[in-house]
Amino acid sequence: RAPPSSPPPADLELKQWYQRRVRADRELLPAFHDVSVYPKKELPFFLVFTAGLCLFTLSLALLTHFYPIFMGELARIALEYFATPFAMIAEHLQALLPQQIWNLLTRA
Repeated sequence: RAPPSSPPPADLELKQWYQRRVRADRELLPAFHDVSVYPKKELPFFLVFTAGLCLFTLSLALLTHFYPIFMGELARIALEYFATPFAMIAEHLQALLPQQIWNLLTRA
């Protein structure tokens, strides 16, 4: 009988050769048990979150380095997009509150 690591003989079909290899591996390897299952362990959320944040920061830094004008425009658009609700709230408050109270609230 040929050793399990040898290539399949020419006269033997690949399926039979594969089945032999699986049988030999099952004889050599220990039975399945929960302790030996390596990939099932999950990483803590903090570790995954930190890695994602680092990759996001890295991608922003690289994009800003290679495309500074485009990233500047993108940052301006993002700031306008996120500031719009606050501007709308300020406009509504200014319409609702009397002018004297609004002046007291906005005085620096």
